[in-house]
Amino acid sequence: MRMAIRINFSENHEDQRALSQAGGRIVFPHNKPPMFGFDNEEQRIRYEQFRKMYKNEKVTTAATEITLN
Repeated sequence: MRMAIRINFSENHEDQRALSQAGGRIVFPHNKPPMFGFDNEEQRIRYEQFRKMYKNEKVTTAATEITLN
């Protein structure tokens, strides 16, 4: 199955988690580096939303740790 949308691969754990939750997957194009693939624009948008959510969680957690220390 060919992916309709591809974006650059990321080794970041949160990016890969967001990819999975959005319904995307890692694809390996012939003679090219791996990429993140989505069947449609809706999946890509959900991926971006999950990425933002994880980034905000990280910032909130870090701020809480600084406040507690």
